[in-house]
Amino acid sequence: MLESSDRPLHYSQIWERLKEVEENNFDVRRIHTVAAEIGLLFDRGTYGLEKHIPFDDQTLRDISGQIESFIEAAKEDRHCQEFIELIELDKEIDPTPLNKYIIDIALKKHSNLINLRRMSWRHLNETNKTEDRVEVYDLIIKVIETSGKPLKTKEIEEELRRIRGLARALQIPEFDPIIKLEPGLWGLNDRDISIKRFQQSEFIDAVHSKLLAKGNGVHISETSELAAEDQISPWTLFSLCKTDPRFSTDIGHHLYLVEWGGSRRKTASQAIKEVLECARGGLSLDDIH
Repeated sequence: MLESSDRPLHYSQIWERLKEVEENNFDVRRIHTVAAEIGLLFDRGTYGLEKHIPFDDQTLRDISGQIESFIEAAKEDRHCQEFIELIELDKEIDPTPLNKYIIDIALKKHSNLINLRRMSWRHLNETNKTEDRVEVYDLIIKVIETSGKPLKTKEIEEELRRIRGLARALQIPEFDPIIKLEPGLWGLNDRDISIKRFQQSEFIDAVHSKLLAKGNGVHISETSELAAEDQISPWTLFSLCKTDPRFSTDIGHHLYLVEWGGSRRKTASQAIKEVLECARGGLSLDDIH
C-alpha cells in the first residue's frame, strides 16, 4: 500500500485500502503496529517510505550535521521540535516541508546521537574522537583552499568522501580560518570576505561596543543593528565575531557577550510557552503573534 501511494498514509487509510482490495479481518490496531514497524513516521499515525521524504539524502545529512552541532554545544537533551526554526537550508531548497518528523528521520538515518525515543536526542560523549575531528577539520580547510573559492556543504562532503571516506553526517566547525558565508556555504577568512584580517580587530571592537550598549544579544535576522548587510552577511558576521573569545552564540542563533553568561533573549518556543502559561484559555495563532 505504501509503495503504491504517492504520499504517506494514516494507518486507518491503509486499513480502508486493504478492505477495498480484498476482504480481510485485520484489526486496525494490528495495521497500525505493522505500519510503524516497516514505515517512517511522517505525522501522528501517518507512515511512509523513503521515497516520500521531501528532501534528498544530502539535505538530510546537512540537517543531521547541524543538529549534532547544536546538541553538542548545548550539552542537553533536545526535542526535534526545537530545531525547526534553527535549521539553515541552501537557498534553492524550499524549507516548507521541514517539520519535527522529517528532522527525526534525518537523525535516525545519519546521526551518531543517542535516540531517547519520542523525538528526543542526546549527544554521545565520544572521548576518542578528538584526533579524528582534528583530521577532518584540517581536510576541510585543505579542500576549500584547493578549490580557490567558497564551497557548499555538499561539495565539501563529496570531496571528503572521495579522499578518506565519510561514514557520518558532516559537521563543519566554525573555527578560523573556516567562515560561514551563508547557510550551507563555506569559505576562508580573509580570502572570501570583504573585511580583511588587518581590518577585523577594529570591526570586531565596534560590534562589541554596540552589543555592550544594547545590553542583550542580537538574533541573526537583526545584524543590521551591528553592521550594514552590504558590508558583511549576517552569517559571516557571526563567524567572524566567534574568532574573538569575548563573543559566543546560542542555539537560538543569538550573538552575545560571553561575560553575560547568555544572550538575555528568549527563543521563539520559550516566548510562546510563556504566553500560553499566562493565558487563561486557549489562544489562536493571531493572539500569540
